[in-house]
Amino acid sequence: MKLTPRDLRLLNLLANYGMLSTKQIEKFVFRSIATTTVLRRLRVLERANLLKRITGLESHELLWMLTAEGGRTARITVPKSKWSKNMLEHDHKLVGLRIALEVSGISHSWTPEHEIRSFIFKKHGLKGMKNRIVPDAFMGIEVNGFKHSVAIELELTLKNKTKIRKTLSRYMEKGKFHALWYVAPKKSILDSVWRQWLALGGPQSGIIFYASLLPEVIESPLKVRLMGTKPHRIIGDTWTQNSVLKTAQEVSRQNETESKKQIEITMDYHAPFLQETG
Repeated sequence: MKLTPRDLRLLNLLANYGMLSTKQIEKFVFRSIATTTVLRRLRVLERANLLKRITGLESHELLWMLTAEGGRTARITVPKSKWSKNMLEHDHKLVGLRIALEVSGISHSWTPEHEIRSFIFKKHGLKGMKNRIVPDAFMGIEVNGFKHSVAIELELTLKNKTKIRKTLSRYMEKGKFHALWYVAPKKSILDSVWRQWLALGGPQSGIIFYASLLPEVIESPLKVRLMGTKPHRIIGDTWTQNSVLKTAQEVSRQNETESKKQIEITMDYHAPFLQETG
């Protein structure tokens, strides 16, 4: 079938984010077009085996991913071919979090969990995967002209204290990054993690601990409070905004450009961080 420029933009976005909901596709690719028309085109691409639908969200909304054939047709790499049903809600919300941070210009680069695991495996092998702490994502930010990395943990449910303490302890032992940022839909989850961080002596670890509410980050990232060590900070006043990135399409193009730049390894136990070359 003949692909339109809009189809190619969609395939590239799916290669970048892994999965997108119908609403996200409608917003960033088929803007001002009726939902029925959007779904009709998605089904055409699905019948051509370029896209695959994913079901299982609590909202019953459809998710879409790129197929191997879609990647070959558009000459792009398919980042992830399988999604766990148990993690689908989490992964979908993580994509929404990423988009909000990238469109706002706060995130200057983003390395998802599967890329971090791949990097560790290639560098250290299967045995080296043991005892390695892998966050949901690493985000590149800028503070006062300096580039830093932030480990992001998205928690949708309240875990038991033992599991929280184990995770935080491993961050404190292995962490070589600027900040650890917990994002959750409820304050009770963040309070629980914060109490364990204090009990373990987290403030003395040299890692900055932040906590924020997911709905607030999705709605207005620049106005979100970075709770934790007081006084609380506001993202827009703390992390430098990259004014170049305005839409998901521009973010996709920017990420494609950054992927060709030199990758400087700034963390022995973690992910590659994209460093500007000069």
